[in-house]
Amino acid sequence: QTGFLEPGHDFVVRCEVTGKTINGTTRSSSATQNVKSTALIIPLLTVSLVDKTRYKYNVDERVPIQARIKNYEASEVQLSWSCTKGNFNASDSTKLAFPLGHTTYIIKPNVLAANGVYEITLTATDFRGSQGSSSVTFSINGPPSRGTCSSEPSSGTALQTSFRLSCDLWVDDDTPMTYQFFSKGQDSNPAISKPQVQSYFDTPLPSSKGSGSSVSVLARITDALGAATDAVFNVTVKEQASFSLNTSIKVMNQKVSEEDVQSFSVMAQGISNYLRSENAEAIPVEEKSNAVNKLIGGVSSILGVSPTNSIKSANVENQMQTGMSILASVTSFEKPEELSPESRDTALSLVSQSLNSNQEYFSEDASKSAVLCMSNVIYSASL
Repeated sequence: QTGFLEPGHDFVVRCEVTGKTINGTTRSSSATQNVKSTALIIPLLTVSLVDKTRYKYNVDERVPIQARIKNYEASEVQLSWSCTKGNFNASDSTKLAFPLGHTTYIIKPNVLAANGVYEITLTATDFRGSQGSSSVTFSINGPPSRGTCSSEPSSGTALQTSFRLSCDLWVDDDTPMTYQFFSKGQDSNPAISKPQVQSYFDTPLPSSKGSGSSVSVLARITDALGAATDAVFNVTVKEQASFSLNTSIKVMNQKVSEEDVQSFSVMAQGISNYLRSENAEAIPVEEKSNAVNKLIGGVSSILGVSPTNSIKSANVENQMQTGMSILASVTSFEKPEELSPESRDTALSLVSQSLNSNQEYFSEDASKSAVLCMSNVIYSASL
């Protein structure tokens, strides 16, 4: 009851909540609200985040804020937004997704700093010059940090050695964290594993696409709110002394029949890299073209797998990224005739169908790979 408060005073109301997590750990959190009492009639307003269930946002998200004025129409007062905690110019309209001077206030993505705490205040001034204000506080999430990633062993043979890719000592307030590994390429990053809570993954690796035997592995560590850190490390992967193209394709087809998306990705990447290596120069162009046809056929099968079954794919986004990155890799050619008309048509059809049916699940990497695949196909057809 505000009638019990004497005018001309500042009050701080504090609420503290204590509870236990599912593993029995006791945690507590608190929130405070400043209240000023006055004998004058002033604009009464409240400011809150549009999504009242959240208090933390990622750097690449918009922060929408909404105000409500209880005793005035918005047109009857002058509104002024300010940042009263944190380094942010609240009146810079270039950093906002909604015009100033309204009760809606939206901060653009990639404007606020990671791990920052911000307080945004709205001040309303009426025709007498009386002012009322209200604030909302939120924080910006930071990605996982301080960890390392490596491989054990650090060297081995392509598609034969089992490498344990692992990430250690990564920390973040928002758990659980997930870990995913990719084969980092110049144009695309085919996935080696699905996102998983386990911080290591055992897998063979493809050989390097270019000269040398150093393969770059990209580890993506993501916290529970979606903020991610990418860590790149190198593994020495030597080409097999005797590489059987037919045997490798049979193994790849077996992975397709088992609906093992990630093992297929590794095998397809290894075969594709071998076809572009010096060791494959003696292979007739027609044989290379047939191998490319089979690789693209494998991608077609993988993209046709229903993601509703957890055995088939962790999620549609991972499925699309794997398929598009492999298409980008296998359509890269040394000679135009290595990419047959059938391969070109199938690759373009797969990209088109995937975009039409699953466009909302295309990540930035998947989109880049799809564009690269189309570029490879168009360039091949023009020669």
